[in-house]
Order: sequence, then C-alpha cells, then structure tokens
Amino acid sequence: ELPLVPARLPGFGARPVAEGHEVWDHGVTSPPLFLAPLGIEAFAVGRGAEGADVERLGMGPVKATAARVRIGATIAPRRPVILVGLGGGLVEGLTPGDVVVASSIHVTSGAPAIDLPASYEISTLLAATGLNVHLAPIVSSPKIIKGAEDRLSASRDGAICVDMESYWCAPLA
Repeated sequence: ELPLVPARLPGFGARPVAEGHEVWDHGVTSPPLFLAPLGIEAFAVGRGAEGADVERLGMGPVKATAARVRIGATIAPRRPVILVGLGGGLVEGLTPGDVVVASSIHVTSGAPAIDLPASYEISTLLAATGLNVHLAPIVSSPKIIKGAEDRLSASRDGAICVDMESYWCAPLA
C-alpha cells in the first residue's frame, strides 16, 4: 500500500522506508498541511490535492492568528505548511488562475518582512507543471485594499498581490 501522496503536487513523492514511516522529498517526514482562509479555497485544494490535509482558517488577521495559535500547538516539527488562497492583484499582468508564490511577505503596517527561502524551488516545481507562476513579494493587509492609491501604497515594497492572512500565519512555516 502506498502512503497518501496528494495528486498533482509536484516535488513530493513517497520513497520506501521502514514500516510505519513515510519520507517526502527533502527529508520531510509528514505530508504538507494546507491552510485555506475561505471555504471555497479549501474546497479547491481538496479537489486538486485529493486526500490532502486542509485546515480552514477564516478570513482576516484575527482569525488567521487564532488558527496559527491552534495549529501551532499541535503541528509536527518540520511539517510543511502551505497557505493557499485568492489574492488581490496589485500590478498589471496578473490574470485569473495565475499562481503567485511569495518570495517574502510584507505587511501594510511596515513591520519587518518575512523572507521565504524555499519559494524559488516551489515556484520552479509549480511552473514545471505548466502553471503560470509569478515569484514575487506579497503583502498582507488587515483590511480589503480599495482604489488605485491604496494598491500603489500596498505595492511599495515590490508586492504584486495582497491577502489578509499570510503575514499572521507565516510563523507556522
């Protein structure tokens, strides 16, 4: 019997190991935990990565922080965490269905950015599947960004996409 490996998730594959254990690429001993703020996002992950472990967070920084505390208390060390969701485009050239892999996460308050060192490898794996992938900073905001002036301000550090959860969930990664 093969261990559960989410379908269409590039770069993760099972290898034979001692009975009762599974090892994923890069020495990770657990399958990834997908975090999705909204129900529709969780549904999409479940359809695209059948059998995957998906936690719904709720929208916004308060719910994301509460979920981070709850999940952080029980998550296995070194377990990969992948936040998946819809984001607002901040620049021209993004189209529906594009995938943005965050190279860093900024926050509109100007607090220090969080670098994501595995982002290049992840974006390369996703692009190899034929997806239109953009590797760039993203920004998290405690409120919905509206209007050209707010979008320009949110993109000041090179962010191409805005969400309302990543910055507050990043400590899980």
